[in-house]
Amino acid sequence: MLEILRSLHIELPVVGAQMAGFALLYVLLRLYLFGPLGRIAAERSQQIAHDLDHARESREEAERFRQELASRLDGIEEEARRRLQQAVREAEAARAALLQEARAEGDRLRSRASRDIELARDQAFEGLRLRVADLALLAAGQALGATLDETAQRRAVEDFIQQVEQLPPRRYH
Repeated sequence: MLEILRSLHIELPVVGAQMAGFALLYVLLRLYLFGPLGRIAAERSQQIAHDLDHARESREEAERFRQELASRLDGIEEEARRRLQQAVREAEAARAALLQEARAEGDRLRSRASRDIELARDQAFEGLRLRVADLALLAAGQALGATLDETAQRRAVEDFIQQVEQLPPRRYH
């Protein structure tokens, strides 16, 4: 085997020195290059994992916040609908109350107008009755001359008016 190595121009002391140099280089690289690079890579890995966890937590928190806002918005919309319906109900109630009040006022005005008309009619009839009585007295006085005294004439006229009032009313169109 030594001969084969010599024929290939491989010398064992050189190979041994190269292996020792390589082992020394490996130890030095491991201590001063791969060690710090490994620590840096591990720290970077941890930082990336931490950032990913933080991003996931932030995303979950944002989703919770979005759901909370959507829930609040639904609540606000429901409250707005409820208030709008309440306002409509109140407006309808106010409208009904105003209509009822207007109807009652109209009924009061009609009733008052009817009473006023009835009073005016009664006053007109009374005035007419008194005028007819005066005219009847005057006519009776002229017809009878002065044969009856004024008290007897009034009594006769009053009897006549009572008989006229007992007649059924006539409607004139």
